[in-house]
Amino acid sequence: MVYVARHLPDDPNPNGNRKTTTGAPVGVAVLLPLPDGSGELTSLIVDPMDRGLGLGKILLGGLLAEAEHRRLRRIRAEAGIHNHEAIHLLERLGFVETPRFGYHVEDRFSTCWARDL
Repeated sequence: MVYVARHLPDDPNPNGNRKTTTGAPVGVAVLLPLPDGSGELTSLIVDPMDRGLGLGKILLGGLLAEAEHRRLRRIRAEAGIHNHEAIHLLERLGFVETPRFGYHVEDRFSTCWARDL
């Protein structure tokens, strides 16, 4: 599942830091459904020029709603230990820190998170 945020025609540019191009992507979130009925958030990226507008919350919220619709039972995510914005977003959306999973197990710079649906 992929959600993409794009600039729309006549979108105001509230940050005032660059010209916008209609249809230009400004954020993406990717959720990989897994065979065990769970899903893994594999990417959540917002253009640095468009951060602070709530796009990450909107993108992740859309993915969570779609995951519930598809009856996934749990969503897992990883965030780097220094990625405080991502960790804060995961916490605000009800994720709790879990033991590291998958290829993150040996990565001391990773934190892992999960949310039951």
